[in-house]
Amino acid sequence: MIVFDGLERVQDDGQRGEFGRLHSRRLRDFLNQLASGNFSDLSVLVTSRFPLADLRDKNPRFFHLIPVNQIDLAAGMKLLRQRDVRGTDPQLAPIVEQCGRHNLTVDFAGGYIAEYGHGDPATPLDRGTAE
Repeated sequence: MIVFDGLERVQDDGQRGEFGRLHSRRLRDFLNQLASGNFSDLSVLVTSRFPLADLRDKNPRFFHLIPVNQIDLAAGMKLLRQRDVRGTDPQLAPIVEQCGRHNLTVDFAGGYIAEYGHGDPATPLDRGTAE
């Protein structure tokens, strides 16, 4: 088994091309060959925040999409509290929503708020980049 975790790093973000297209022709061809069943002894697990546009469009026989569902609001607020973010439900709910109810993003935001905002839910998360 091969695991490609975080494939979005080598996918188009939609700024220059089609959202979710792989930048590397070789990687695109390799995944298409795998999903078409040409390497029957090999399995691949791919994680990405972007759609796998190349595979989605070709719809190969052995490509199986497993979407990761969003967490519910209560679970997101509980996760923030576990990360030592203090606040009421009305203070924490917008943070969970801002993170798209994505478990890992909520966890990351909670760690950021705990570390750099001392647990204050008013800590801004939209710092941007140095550009």
